[in-house]
Amino acid sequence: MIDIPVGKPRPFLIRRYGNPPSPVSQCKKRIDQLTDTLYDSNLRCEALSLNLQAASYALESAERERDRAVEEHTKLRKEVVGLHCELRRLQDRIKTGGWDLIRLSDSVDIV
Repeated sequence: MIDIPVGKPRPFLIRRYGNPPSPVSQCKKRIDQLTDTLYDSNLRCEALSLNLQAASYALESAERERDRAVEEHTKLRKEVVGLHCELRRLQDRIKTGGWDLIRLSDSVDIV
């Protein structure tokens, strides 16, 4: 095995050019950043509010449409029930008329 000499690691240095900013300027810079962030957040909130409002109106419209469709369905269901009753009455009348014709033809002698 070969031994390779490893040198001592050099310390990590951060070099700054110029004087470090004063605490007041750092604070002003941070306030500006926070102001920008707050403005952006307010814009996003306003956009979300508008989207929520539009969704609310769409939901109300869909619920009204659903209620109208349910009313129409109920009305049509009642009409179908009435038509079924009328159909059964007509079927009974036709059946009775058919039996009457059979009895009548049995009572009449065909020569």
